[in-house]
Amino acid sequence: APALTVAVPLEGAALGLDWFANEGGTAGSASDGSKAVVVTVDVGAGPTEAVLQGGLFTVGWASPAGEVWVAHTVRVVATDLAGNRTELERSVDVDVVPPVLSMLAPLQGALLGPRFFDAGGHVEGLVSPDAQVTFDAQPAVVAGSQWTASLSPQPTEDHVSRMIEVGATDRAGNQTRVTTSVVIDVVAPRLTFTSPAA
Repeated sequence: APALTVAVPLEGAALGLDWFANEGGTAGSASDGSKAVVVTVDVGAGPTEAVLQGGLFTVGWASPAGEVWVAHTVRVVATDLAGNRTELERSVDVDVVPPVLSMLAPLQGALLGPRFFDAGGHVEGLVSPDAQVTFDAQPAVVAGSQWTASLSPQPTEDHVSRMIEVGATDRAGNQTRVTTSVVIDVVAPRLTFTSPAA
Protein backbone atom coordinates (compact mmCIF):
# COMPACT_ATOMS: atom_id res chain seq x y z
CA ALA A 1 0.00 0.00 0.00
CA PRO A 2 1.19 3.58 -0.57
CA ALA A 3 3.04 5.42 2.19
CA LEU A 4 0.93 8.37 3.35
CA THR A 5 1.50 11.15 5.85
CA VAL A 6 -0.71 14.09 6.80
CA ALA A 7 1.22 17.07 8.18
CA VAL A 8 -1.65 19.58 8.30
CA PRO A 9 -4.02 19.74 10.10
CA LEU A 10 -2.88 18.12 13.31
CA GLU A 11 -5.12 15.71 15.18
CA GLY A 12 -7.41 17.57 17.57
CA ALA A 13 -6.56 20.99 16.15
CA ALA A 14 -8.89 23.96 16.63
CA LEU A 15 -9.15 25.73 13.27
CA GLY A 16 -10.07 29.40 13.39
CA LEU A 17 -10.07 32.32 10.98
CA ASP A 18 -6.27 32.71 11.09
CA TRP A 19 -5.77 29.05 10.21
CA PHE A 20 -8.00 29.29 7.17
CA ALA A 21 -6.30 32.54 6.09
CA ASN A 22 -2.74 31.21 6.46
CA GLU A 23 -2.87 27.40 6.27
CA GLY A 24 -6.32 26.75 4.88
CA GLY A 25 -5.81 23.24 3.62
CA THR A 26 -4.73 19.66 4.06
CA ALA A 27 -1.08 18.93 3.31
CA GLY A 28 1.13 15.87 3.42
CA SER A 29 3.05 13.39 1.31
CA ALA A 30 2.36 10.13 -0.51
CA SER A 31 4.66 7.69 -2.27
CA ASP A 32 4.59 4.27 -3.86
CA GLY A 33 6.95 2.10 -5.90
CA SER A 34 4.83 2.68 -8.99
CA LYS A 35 5.19 6.46 -8.60
CA ALA A 36 1.55 6.68 -9.64
CA VAL A 37 -0.53 7.43 -6.57
CA VAL A 38 -3.91 9.12 -6.46
CA VAL A 39 -4.61 11.10 -3.29
CA THR A 40 -8.06 12.35 -2.34
CA VAL A 41 -8.99 14.61 0.56
CA ASP A 42 -12.50 14.77 2.04
CA VAL A 43 -13.41 17.34 4.71
CA GLY A 44 -17.09 16.42 4.68
CA ALA A 45 -18.26 17.61 1.27
CA GLY A 46 -16.96 14.68 -0.77
CA PRO A 47 -13.45 13.70 -1.92
CA THR A 48 -11.26 16.13 -3.83
CA GLU A 49 -8.30 14.81 -5.82
CA ALA A 50 -4.97 16.33 -4.86
CA VAL A 51 -2.18 17.29 -7.23
CA LEU A 52 1.06 15.51 -6.28
CA GLN A 53 4.31 17.40 -6.85
CA GLY A 54 7.42 15.54 -5.83
CA GLY A 55 5.30 13.35 -3.60
CA LEU A 56 3.82 16.34 -1.75
CA PHE A 57 0.22 17.49 -1.87
CA THR A 58 -1.94 20.34 -0.62
CA VAL A 59 -5.70 20.63 -0.98
CA GLY A 60 -7.33 23.93 -0.03
CA TRP A 61 -10.21 24.15 2.40
CA ALA A 62 -12.49 27.17 2.15
CA SER A 63 -13.49 28.64 5.50
CA PRO A 64 -16.92 27.21 6.46
CA ALA A 65 -19.21 30.18 7.03
CA GLY A 66 -20.69 30.64 10.48
CA GLU A 67 -19.35 27.46 12.10
CA VAL A 68 -18.84 27.66 15.87
CA TRP A 69 -16.94 24.71 17.32
CA VAL A 70 -18.14 22.17 14.73
CA ALA A 71 -16.39 18.79 14.61
CA HIS A 72 -14.97 17.68 11.24
CA THR A 73 -13.20 14.53 10.12
CA VAL A 74 -10.53 15.09 7.48
CA ARG A 75 -10.14 11.86 5.50
CA VAL A 76 -7.12 11.39 3.21
CA VAL A 77 -6.86 8.33 0.94
CA ALA A 78 -3.90 7.29 -1.22
CA THR A 79 -4.49 4.63 -3.89
CA ASP A 80 -1.88 3.03 -6.16
CA LEU A 81 -2.31 1.49 -9.62
CA ALA A 82 -3.07 -1.94 -8.17
CA GLY A 83 -5.85 -0.56 -5.99
CA ASN A 84 -3.95 -0.76 -2.71
CA ARG A 85 -5.19 1.93 -0.34
CA THR A 86 -3.88 3.78 2.66
CA GLU A 87 -6.32 5.94 4.60
CA LEU A 88 -5.64 8.46 7.37
CA GLU A 89 -8.08 10.59 9.33
CA ARG A 90 -7.72 13.73 11.41
CA SER A 91 -10.42 14.92 13.80
CA VAL A 92 -10.52 18.71 14.08
CA ASP A 93 -12.86 21.42 15.38
CA VAL A 94 -13.78 24.45 13.28
CA ASP A 95 -14.67 27.80 14.83
CA VAL A 96 -14.65 30.75 12.45
CA VAL A 97 -16.86 33.15 14.44
CA PRO A 98 -14.98 35.75 16.53
CA PRO A 99 -16.00 36.05 20.17
CA VAL A 100 -18.67 38.57 21.14
CA LEU A 101 -17.15 41.35 23.24
CA SER A 102 -18.64 44.50 24.70
CA MET A 103 -17.54 47.21 27.10
CA LEU A 104 -20.36 48.35 29.39
CA ALA A 105 -18.39 50.75 31.58
CA PRO A 106 -17.04 53.32 31.33
CA LEU A 107 -19.22 54.77 28.59
CA GLN A 108 -17.84 56.41 25.47
CA GLY A 109 -16.72 59.96 26.27
CA ALA A 110 -17.03 59.52 30.04
CA LEU A 111 -15.20 61.99 32.28
CA LEU A 112 -13.26 59.96 34.86
CA GLY A 113 -12.09 61.73 37.99
CA PRO A 114 -10.84 60.79 41.48
CA ARG A 115 -14.21 59.37 42.53
CA PHE A 116 -14.07 56.78 39.71
CA PHE A 117 -10.49 55.74 40.48
CA ASP A 118 -10.97 55.73 44.27
CA ALA A 119 -13.77 53.19 43.71
CA GLY A 120 -11.33 50.89 41.88
CA GLY A 121 -11.31 52.28 38.34
CA HIS A 122 -13.39 49.34 37.14
CA VAL A 123 -13.71 48.64 33.44
CA GLU A 124 -16.24 45.91 32.68
CA GLY A 125 -18.27 44.24 30.00
CA LEU A 126 -19.54 41.00 28.47
CA VAL A 127 -17.76 38.31 26.46
CA SER A 128 -18.52 34.96 24.85
CA PRO A 129 -18.01 31.91 27.08
CA ASP A 130 -14.52 30.35 27.09
CA ALA A 131 -12.85 33.46 25.67
CA GLN A 132 -9.84 35.13 27.27
CA VAL A 133 -9.89 38.91 27.71
CA THR A 134 -6.98 41.34 27.84
CA PHE A 135 -7.09 44.97 28.91
CA ASP A 136 -4.05 47.19 28.33
CA ALA A 137 -2.16 44.01 27.33
CA GLN A 138 -2.88 42.43 30.73
CA PRO A 139 -5.31 39.56 31.45
CA ALA A 140 -8.71 40.67 32.67
CA VAL A 141 -10.78 38.70 35.18
CA VAL A 142 -13.44 36.61 33.44
CA ALA A 143 -16.35 35.00 35.31
CA GLY A 144 -18.89 33.34 33.05
CA SER A 145 -19.86 35.90 30.44
CA GLN A 146 -18.60 38.93 32.41
CA TRP A 147 -15.13 40.44 32.48
CA THR A 148 -13.59 43.12 34.68
CA ALA A 149 -10.32 45.00 34.78
CA SER A 150 -8.92 48.11 36.43
CA LEU A 151 -7.87 51.37 34.80
CA SER A 152 -5.09 53.37 36.43
CA PRO A 153 -4.53 57.07 35.75
CA GLN A 154 -1.28 58.94 35.40
CA PRO A 155 -0.98 61.48 38.25
CA THR A 156 -0.53 64.33 35.78
CA GLU A 157 -3.57 63.60 33.60
CA ASP A 158 -5.57 66.82 33.61
CA HIS A 159 -8.60 66.52 31.30
CA VAL A 160 -6.68 64.22 28.96
CA SER A 161 -8.37 62.04 26.32
CA ARG A 162 -7.35 58.40 26.41
CA MET A 163 -8.31 55.52 24.13
CA ILE A 164 -8.76 52.27 26.01
CA GLU A 165 -8.83 48.91 24.25
CA VAL A 166 -10.09 45.49 25.23
CA GLY A 167 -9.41 42.29 23.29
CA ALA A 168 -10.97 38.82 23.42
CA THR A 169 -9.50 35.59 22.04
CA ASP A 170 -11.37 32.31 21.83
CA ARG A 171 -9.99 28.76 21.85
CA ALA A 172 -9.58 28.74 18.07
CA GLY A 173 -7.56 31.97 18.14
CA ASN A 174 -10.33 34.19 16.74
CA GLN A 175 -10.06 37.73 18.07
CA THR A 176 -12.33 40.69 18.70
CA ARG A 177 -11.25 44.15 19.83
CA VAL A 178 -13.33 46.96 21.30
CA THR A 179 -12.15 50.50 21.93
CA THR A 180 -13.68 53.47 23.67
CA SER A 181 -12.47 57.00 24.35
CA VAL A 182 -12.64 58.57 27.80
CA VAL A 183 -11.40 61.74 29.43
CA ILE A 184 -9.26 61.45 32.57
CA ASP A 185 -8.91 64.32 35.02
CA VAL A 186 -7.25 63.59 38.36
CA VAL A 187 -5.55 66.98 38.87
CA ALA A 188 -7.32 69.32 41.26
CA PRO A 189 -7.98 72.89 40.12
CA ARG A 190 -5.27 75.42 40.92
CA LEU A 191 -6.52 78.19 43.20
CA THR A 192 -4.73 81.42 44.04
CA PHE A 193 -5.81 84.50 46.02
CA THR A 194 -5.27 87.85 44.35
CA SER A 195 -7.15 89.85 46.95
CA PRO A 196 -6.80 90.72 49.68
CA ALA A 197 -3.05 90.87 49.50
CA ALA A 198 -1.09 88.78 51.94
